[in-house]
Amino acid sequence: MSPREKRRAHRVARRALREERHLREERHVRRGRPRDPEVDEAILATAARILRERGYDGMSIEAVAAEAGVGKAAIYRRYTGKADLAAATISAVRGIEETPDSGDPQADLVKHLRRLRRAIEAAGMSMVGTLLVEEERTPELIARFRERSIGPNRGRARDILRRAGERGLLRDDADLELALDMLAGPLLARRLAGASLPRDWEERVVGAVWRSISR
Repeated sequence: MSPREKRRAHRVARRALREERHLREERHVRRGRPRDPEVDEAILATAARILRERGYDGMSIEAVAAEAGVGKAAIYRRYTGKADLAAATISAVRGIEETPDSGDPQADLVKHLRRLRRAIEAAGMSMVGTLLVEEERTPELIARFRERSIGPNRGRARDILRRAGERGLLRDDADLELALDMLAGPLLARRLAGASLPRDWEERVVGAVWRSISR
């Protein structure tokens, strides 16, 4: 660990200790002290690294607390348990916070797909694979991920298509749910096939989908 990393780890640990003291005090007050964003970041970054390197089985609240330099109470203050932390970790790196609305739905869809691509690349396909592997044994994990990440991201793309429909740009019989599948599916398909993504991938995907639903 570099000197800079050591200083940051000590700083996070000190903040976590202060937060735990305030957590005990908050039992006697109606409204508590705001959480420290640096502690938030340390917890999520550590959990993300452990998920990528060791998978869900190798992740534990104890391991995250120890490697992030925080107490377990700081984690349990934020998350109900391991599954909740894992879902929050992946949701936190999705990088999509708002729906583009430039007035040009095709451009908005391209922008949305670029954000989605960056989010998946940042999370790592290994983390997504972990969710699928754990679906049978830990169904609540992928359920939380769908609720906190997949659902909202799909909803943003749906909003773009809905606005296009309101502007009379889409056919009356356009299948918007199928269009959403067609927008997201190619990214995962190419990753699974081991194929690289061309620079104009988003434009090509949106163009193909748009031709199938537009007037």
